[in-house]
Amino acid sequence: MYPKNPGYGPVGSYVNTKTVQAISDTGTSWIGAPVRDLNAIVQATNAQYDFFNDLYFVQCDAVGLPDLILTIGSQQYKIPQVEYVIDFELTNGNCALTLFPMEGGGFGPSWILGDTFIRTYCNFYDIGNQQIGFSLAHHSNI
Repeated sequence: MYPKNPGYGPVGSYVNTKTVQAISDTGTSWIGAPVRDLNAIVQATNAQYDFFNDLYFVQCDAVGLPDLILTIGSQQYKIPQVEYVIDFELTNGNCALTLFPMEGGGFGPSWILGDTFIRTYCNFYDIGNQQIGFSLAHHSNI
């Protein structure tokens, strides 16, 4: 199911208001983002690329990283640092950014909202009316 009219201003001062398609996918662990938007997130978080593990990382003790903000319809959904920076026990005190690049070439969704999003917002599926809703998850980390 596709959320209706998603736009996004992902992180920090970077804003992209282009309307795109996104899917919420319980089978995807991280958030898939267009390369341009992912590059802005990397820049806003001062992340670095780990070629060995094929992921972006920041120091685990980094504080004050900006929220990722996705706008779906007219509602903003903020994903805090505690949800998109995960400690996978990488070397040198590094933690993974739970995002990956999407290069759909115009086919399929521009964004995949995987478990990183779903940990923050519960998904409610209304199959009969072909719609999806989101509600802030209640746990101690957010």
